[in-house]
Amino acid sequence: MTFFVNLSTTHDYSIDETAGAFVQICNQHSNSCLQSMPGFFQNWTNYAWVMAQFHTNYVSVIQPYKLGKISTERFLENLSQIFYFMNNMDKSKRNELLANAWSSSIKLSTNTQNRFGKLVEQAADEPVYLISNTNELDVRAILNLLQVNNPDLEWDKETDISIINSKEPIKILPNVYLCLSYRYGSFKEQTATTASLLEFISEQCPGSKTLVSQFPGDLEKGNLLGLNNVLNAEEFYNSSMSNSMLKKHQ
Repeated sequence: MTFFVNLSTTHDYSIDETAGAFVQICNQHSNSCLQSMPGFFQNWTNYAWVMAQFHTNYVSVIQPYKLGKISTERFLENLSQIFYFMNNMDKSKRNELLANAWSSSIKLSTNTQNRFGKLVEQAADEPVYLISNTNELDVRAILNLLQVNNPDLEWDKETDISIINSKEPIKILPNVYLCLSYRYGSFKEQTATTASLLEFISEQCPGSKTLVSQFPGDLEKGNLLGLNNVLNAEEFYNSSMSNSMLKKHQ
């Protein structure tokens, strides 16, 4: 059986916490990002401004980065145009601050710290493909986090996660692979013109297939594709479903 697992199930992530990191940049490097409303407490006006920028620039800046249409350097340059008050800073320092803020909420908690280990155990018997709508900066942060938390694993020393057009899984451990939106040029659950990432990967893998995700859109897509098992992430990790349990779903 082949496993397709949403990469984001292996760690914690909060858009509010990421926004908070950018708010701190505003607090430290600008008088106020929302100077037209001086009566409000600065932290709240900056938060409102940051969230407005996220929604306003998602299609033009963030989505192209997730689809591999622009480089990480170009993405950071685009962010610096949004956070215009940082343009008088040294470029390398500015980009470091923006990159750290962008991936700041990628962490492990008591709920997620053992999840990746369970997937590695699963990979002893069958391949595990970690799929994600993501970007190079976040994948760097995720891999670093997982490697620090699992130093004894046989990590592939030649792993290349750079932004290139390649519809080939990236090996990170024996029988564990990354399938990333920015490499395939499509999102895992949907796309307007081509096969979705999940659909493409599924077609390349013969035999029984299991999908594990926390997102309803992924689960819906898995059911539409007729995958053998479509499991909610909490159900999968908390029950430690064994192969014999999975066979009941086949």
